[in-house]
Amino acid sequence: MNNDTENTASSGFSLTAKGLIRSLSLSSQTVPIIQGVDLQLSAGETCAIIGASGSGKTTLLGMLAAMDVPNSGSVEIADEDISYSIYQHDEDWRAWLRGSAMGFVFQDFQLVDDMTALDNVLLPLELAGKRLPELGRDWLKRVGLGDRMNHYPRQLSGGEQQRVALARAFANHPRILFADEPTGSLDESTGKAMIELLFELNTASGSTLVMVTHDPVLAQRCDKVYLLKQGRLEPSLEAL
Repeated sequence: MNNDTENTASSGFSLTAKGLIRSLSLSSQTVPIIQGVDLQLSAGETCAIIGASGSGKTTLLGMLAAMDVPNSGSVEIADEDISYSIYQHDEDWRAWLRGSAMGFVFQDFQLVDDMTALDNVLLPLELAGKRLPELGRDWLKRVGLGDRMNHYPRQLSGGEQQRVALARAFANHPRILFADEPTGSLDESTGKAMIELLFELNTASGSTLVMVTHDPVLAQRCDKVYLLKQGRLEPSLEAL
């Protein structure tokens, strides 16, 4: 893995999931959520996972993103030089992987309220041991917030907050980007603008993109679309 990510954009990781199973224990019952999911993405591909509310999309995304340990199955990321089966490693290692090679965009933005836009962008870089204020400023300019760097989230509109979140996600040049309903909290017009910006930035970065969404317009922008239904993943007609 290229450790000079602050200066060099990297190509995406391929991602392979095999036999993912995840269930929850409620009282004396075990409730199946994900029931044997397989997924194969090449480096740089974009993928949307659609499905009804409560179908387990966010749970599946968490497993693919090294955040939620499956009951069984494997997730592997790789490029030409390396291959990692991520759940063969402990949480400390997975936290390093998330900070070093992954980017995240969430529906509710997940910005820190008492930090400026610039400090929010810099936070994951600093957690990875990097203090690169110029890089943070550059990314805020790229998402159209060059004049809002010192504003706090409460001083920004929903669309502006999501732009900060996009800058934060891409600032470390992620090899793979995970997005959970990235336009779900935005109005239609702002959501369309965010879709264009997300794909523009992702194309420029070469990252592999995995997102969950209810938005068929957003899903159709991806190379592959899958429907998650009754815990299983299948190709969706939305891709046609």
